Amino acid sequence: MKKILYRSLFFFAFLIFANFTSAVTDSTQLYTKKRVNLMSSPCKDSKVLFELPPYIKLSILEESKSWFKSWYKCNYKINTTGWLGKKWIDKNHTKYPVDLLSKPNFNSEVLSELPKGSEFIILENQTDSNWCHVNYKFDITGWVESRVLDTKENIEKYKAKLRKKEAELRKREVLKKKKQAKNRITLIRKQFSKWDGHHIKLVKFFKTVLNDPGSFEHVDTWYEDKDKYLVVHMTYRAKNAFGALMMGQVDVEVDLSGNIRRFIDE
Repeated sequence: MKKILYRSLFFFAFLIFANFTSAVTDSTQLYTKKRVNLMSSPCKDSKVLFELPPYIKLSILEESKSWFKSWYKCNYKINTTGWLGKKWIDKNHTKYPVDLLSKPNFNSEVLSELPKGSEFIILENQTDSNWCHVNYKFDITGWVESRVLDTKENIEKYKAKLRKKEAELRKREVLKKKKQAKNRITLIRKQFSKWDGHHIKLVKFFKTVLNDPGSFEHVDTWYEDKDKYLVVHMTYRAKNAFGALMMGQVDVEVDLSGNIRRFIDE
């Protein structure tokens, strides 16, 4: 029983700490994501051979996988070979399921069906024909349409379109607000007489409550804009119940269509 337990523990430890190395056929080309160290062996404590700048093209010779981390054996500047952590390699992904074709045309042989989110490496990008020569899983090389790939170029194009659309929406919103402001001003101006500036609906209503409507004389009108409504102030002359001509002022709230909401008692 103890022997079986020891063997199981040993096998489990082997799985955790062992490295599994697989050769990559035809040395695939990859790019570094950022500034990173090229190591002498697949271990972070090994000797640093070179400090590689970002977006450097490397030839991948083999892949080493462990429980904790995957490494790539790379060839740099022809005569220098070292190891690089897998996470520092720049890969791309498919936007949705797509066929990997043997040639850059739809009538060619389907080599593999790539599921959505498949990782791949671009070997060649034919911008004039919208096709990409890619490597999938280090053993299949074929062609896919550029538009189905989440490449940096496609992402930047999408972002550029998004920025353009957002700019158009902002421009449209600004024009809409300008139009609304213009319509609002027009609506307010229509409330007042072009002749002497009196508020048309206020004067019409006010004459109905006077003792002698015929004696009404408009003196002055001004208003305060309260955004959703106006406060209109009007001074006038009119005869009282005793026939004497008196000076007075009336203050009202009106909506933007000029309808009287209420009289203000000060």
